[in-house]
Amino acid sequence: MPRQSVRFLWHSAGQNVQYRLTVTNQRGDIVWSFGTADTAAVLPASMRVQSGNPYFWYVDALLPDGRSATSRVQRFNVAR
Repeated sequence: MPRQSVRFLWHSAGQNVQYRLTVTNQRGDIVWSFGTADTAAVLPASMRVQSGNPYFWYVDALLPDGRSATSRVQRFNVAR
C-alpha cells in the first residue's frame, strides 16, 4: 500500500516572498529542502521517511526587502 502524501502548509508572509521549507530528522540532519513562492509543499514520494520516527520542519521566508523570518520548528511522524 503506498503511503499517503505528507503535506506542509504555512501562512503567507506577504507578497513577493520566497520560502525555503526544510525537513530534518531527529539528529538535525536535513533530509529534504524545497524552495517555493507558494505556502504549501508536498514531500516527494521518492523521499524515504521511516514510519514512527520523528521528523521536524520549518520555513524560512525570504522577504522582498532582503530580511528573512523563520517559523517555529514543527514535529511530525509518518504513520505506518
